[in-house]
Amino acid sequence: MGILDGIYFILIGLINNIFSFDFSSILQMLISAFIITILEFLSGMLLNIYLGLHILDYSHLPCNILGQVCLSFFVIWFFLSPIAILADDFIR
Repeated sequence: MGILDGIYFILIGLINNIFSFDFSSILQMLISAFIITILEFLSGMLLNIYLGLHILDYSHLPCNILGQVCLSFFVIWFFLSPIAILADDFIR
């Protein structure tokens, strides 16, 4: 999962390279939350469903998709993404 976290950070950092610097912070946060959720879903399907490792299970939470992602964590990623956005800006 640490490797996946690094991939999240790199992809979130690329948002500034793709869009102009004055791109809306809210849209950056929304795109970041989607990036994290999509990659978490794909990795969950591979690791939990296909390989049967059962690393993460969100099936007990409301608004989940196959127990791999859920709406509440999407919202959490939305509000945590500014940390990664600002860290990437600082590092660059």
